Amino acid sequence: MELQACYVIVGGGIAGSDVVKVTRNVNQLTEALTQFDVEDQSASEFESTFPGLAVSTGITLVTLNPELRELKLSDGRVARYEKGVCLCVGASPKTLDGAERAENLVFTLRDMESVASLIEKLKDARKVAVVGNGGIATELVYTLKGVQDMVWIVRDKHICAAFVDPGAAQFFINSGGLTEAGQKKGATVIKRLTYQSQHGTKKECQGAALGPDWHTKFKVEGPNGDKMPNIHIEYETEVKRIIKRGETGFPAELNNWPVVLELTNKSLIGCDLVVNAIGVLPNCKMFDGVLDMASPEQGSGIKVDKAMRTSADGVFAAGDVVFANWMKEKHWFQMRLWTQARQMGCQAARTMAVPSSASMFDFSFEMFAHVTKFFGFKVVLLGLYNGQKMNPGDWEALLRVTPGKEFIKLVIANGKVQGAVLIGETELEETCENLILNQLDVSALGDDLLNPDIDIEDYFD
Repeated sequence: MELQACYVIVGGGIAGSDVVKVTRNVNQLTEALTQFDVEDQSASEFESTFPGLAVSTGITLVTLNPELRELKLSDGRVARYEKGVCLCVGASPKTLDGAERAENLVFTLRDMESVASLIEKLKDARKVAVVGNGGIATELVYTLKGVQDMVWIVRDKHICAAFVDPGAAQFFINSGGLTEAGQKKGATVIKRLTYQSQHGTKKECQGAALGPDWHTKFKVEGPNGDKMPNIHIEYETEVKRIIKRGETGFPAELNNWPVVLELTNKSLIGCDLVVNAIGVLPNCKMFDGVLDMASPEQGSGIKVDKAMRTSADGVFAAGDVVFANWMKEKHWFQMRLWTQARQMGCQAARTMAVPSSASMFDFSFEMFAHVTKFFGFKVVLLGLYNGQKMNPGDWEALLRVTPGKEFIKLVIANGKVQGAVLIGETELEETCENLILNQLDVSALGDDLLNPDIDIEDYFD
């Protein structure tokens, strides 16, 4: 049986669904920064919303032939497209070496189904090890309750390293994100610091990636209900080996645990469950030899231009599977986040529907902008928020910290704001965005740039 369509979209995550429609529940915080909710919809609900749309679920793409404009599917059918196909097949989670031998003692968090399986296993868990330092791992550590102990294994010198610097990480810890009772709010402190760089460092069809605030949809609890666990963090280390009880080399002194992690720092961690959240790899291997690809050193992915066009005529791609192969704006860089997946999906949709609009680049690609929530705090990241793309010593950071309430960091180079980290209800998103995009000289203000008694907006009016 053949499927025939004007357009074919492969993938049902945020990028794929936004190729079909623009998310309806959008809260535009600023011109470049968008906060949005994500809801799961059944195929029938989605179909009924858009006349002329047919949704096929439970199947995967096997091969793509751009010359014949056809796709072979895992159920044996062939899908032919007249005008274009958009590949939004996302990314797959990286796995820990030896995880397959540990059967159901190692869980990889990626989609809603994996979270549901984890919750079932947590019912009898005493101790859990969480491996990873990205958004999902951070949210899980904050959310998981009801187990006696938790070990958080991170390869960096501080938590949340993919998003924030050591100062912001310490702010989270001091604010009680990892303890039963957090630190009380303190007096506001303003500092100017010069930053130097530090050297070192099963279903057949996978569900869509966990979206923003996924943890609010579940009660991730162990046998002790909502009681917070004792949390221990192992810094600057990785999992070297997973040893299941009964295997050769299992330490006798930890025989009361079903699985043990041997870390690169030589620590041995016995636990009931291991949760893996160490990142993702683009699902692009099937397109080798068909489309131009980025190398693993570049970050892998299907190469796309500003209009989300690939190297093959009529083939577009968006989301985690792509590599942004264009001359980036000064304050934008690629990061595999739901925010950028949505932006890419919208851009691909516009190009496919109105090819003449391909030269009209989405404003959201002018500046990196991401909003999320860690440890109960709203987190806004703008521009080169950690000094990305700049040489060590070429920039400094202006900080304003109110313990337990807010953390504000402005990255300043040549007297101009290049990036910002805003934690808490700062209400500075639009001001910081304008300062970054307009590149106004703020050197005359000095430390008063973050003085809470001065209205910066009035200064620039």
